[in-house]
Amino acid sequence: MDFFTSDLHWGHKNIIKFCNRPFKNVHDMNRSLVKNWNSVVTNNDTVYVLGDVFVCNPPTAEKYIKKLNGRKILIKGNHDHDEKTMLGVGFDEFHRKLDYRTPNGKNALLQHYPAPSKLIKKYDMLIHGHIHIAPKVRENRVNVSCDIWDYTPVSIEEICKLTLNNKKPVDEWCEIYTDGEILKAHLSIHVHDFSSVVEHIYEMMKDRWPRRRK
Repeated sequence: MDFFTSDLHWGHKNIIKFCNRPFKNVHDMNRSLVKNWNSVVTNNDTVYVLGDVFVCNPPTAEKYIKKLNGRKILIKGNHDHDEKTMLGVGFDEFHRKLDYRTPNGKNALLQHYPAPSKLIKKYDMLIHGHIHIAPKVRENRVNVSCDIWDYTPVSIEEICKLTLNNKKPVDEWCEIYTDGEILKAHLSIHVHDFSSVVEHIYEMMKDRWPRRRK
């Protein structure tokens, strides 16, 4: 079975206050995240973690991550370290984005940030994290942040039961292009999608900013 989660923030004391998490302290949160994970995930399962794993030193995070059941695949978030570090603390794979085929035949994109329709138009759905608040579904975007799934990974079976809507919002548009030395962007997007637009611009310009992708 495949599972999905994101935004665990192991070791991040302030996330308890910021997101009103129901834990006494950071140690309680760390232990509870491990317990909840292992309550649904077995060593025969795979968990896709869509970013923002820990906000503490890697050796501390490793103690918790290596207690987790299953094969662990990371989709890099804005709080995550480089590939070498993340593999070193216990992940089996490291990706910035990943294509995924659901059991009911949908083509999904896995990435940390939600995105406007234009940037994911070749996919049936986007599975993402980054946003720590509901809703779980916005059009064809599924948010797997642990804050809105009881701090527990959600199975692909549960995701496939969700009702999606592939219709583009009438007030959304996203046009980004270069004209010589000028970058032009015409946007009307949900505020939650802005970070993915910034990432898209960096990807467009990676030949000019090669260090960005390292």
